[in-house]
Amino acid sequence: MSNLKKIIGIFCFPKKTFNSINNKPTWLIPFIIISVIGMLLNYYTTDIKIIDDIKRMEAKNIDEKHIELNRQFLDKPTKYIGTVLTPIHLLLQWLFLSIIIVLLGNKFFHKKIEFKKIFSILVWSNFIIIIGNILRTIIGIQKETTHGFTTSLALFMKTPNLNQEVTKLYIFLSNIDLFIIWQSIILILGISEIYNVSIYKSLKFILMLWVIHIILLIILIWGFSLII
Repeated sequence: MSNLKKIIGIFCFPKKTFNSINNKPTWLIPFIIISVIGMLLNYYTTDIKIIDDIKRMEAKNIDEKHIELNRQFLDKPTKYIGTVLTPIHLLLQWLFLSIIIVLLGNKFFHKKIEFKKIFSILVWSNFIIIIGNILRTIIGIQKETTHGFTTSLALFMKTPNLNQEVTKLYIFLSNIDLFIIWQSIILILGISEIYNVSIYKSLKFILMLWVIHIILLIILIWGFSLII
């Protein structure tokens, strides 16, 4: 199966696509494509995010010196460091998640699977995530702000004003993105194919990962609230 067919297949026929990836694991081409798109999206929203931060600081009456530093940052090329580091950030994130999936998956299914296979299906499944990123970027550019629009479960809550404190519930829901849920559903098929187990067993494994994710998320939000 060609790379183009795999990209289309992730959305249209994921099980067949993951079968092809299982037979011949590849990750470099999707990594390059997603990294380039990610860098472009980051580049076009960098100024918007900085301006949003300035507006948020002004609304909360933050010290003028800190606000002025952000204004100066707008004119510096260093503001694009995050854009340049996008591929490294993605690679480290995917490596970490793949290690977790392999360690837990091998124990859960009592099978040993090559790391490359898990890493490959994870990378390919991120074409789902990039669609969400593109959608948020387009709307952010049109509105000239990233404030007030989300594809997370916080979509069903009222967006706090810039000068309002964000509730723990809002933070929690904003970390559960609808596109990540879509990716998880796709990964159920991928894990089923790679480990050669039923969809039901794969579903239980993905649900277990979500429970761990939610518990860690609650701990982080609670811990951060104690610090501040």
